[in-house]
Amino acid sequence: MKNNENVNLVAEQQPMMQRTVKFIERYGLKTSWLAQKTRIPKNYFSRFINSHVPLYAPQYNRLVAFLDEWDRRMVGFTALDS
Repeated sequence: MKNNENVNLVAEQQPMMQRTVKFIERYGLKTSWLAQKTRIPKNYFSRFINSHVPLYAPQYNRLVAFLDEWDRRMVGFTALDS
């Protein structure tokens, strides 16, 4: 990836970076656990959530699918907190 392309992709993926950080905080997860579950190398995943690198399309899609599925399954449990 060229540097300018990298910067543009980081900016485009910023909402997903923020969602991922909030997701980790909300459920009290470890970054390394989520990286493992989404098959993204731990160091690269850490750099992603700290807005240093973008994810490649397959990684991004796996992360979105995992977060969406987890949130879908947790809807009933989070309603209990209300």
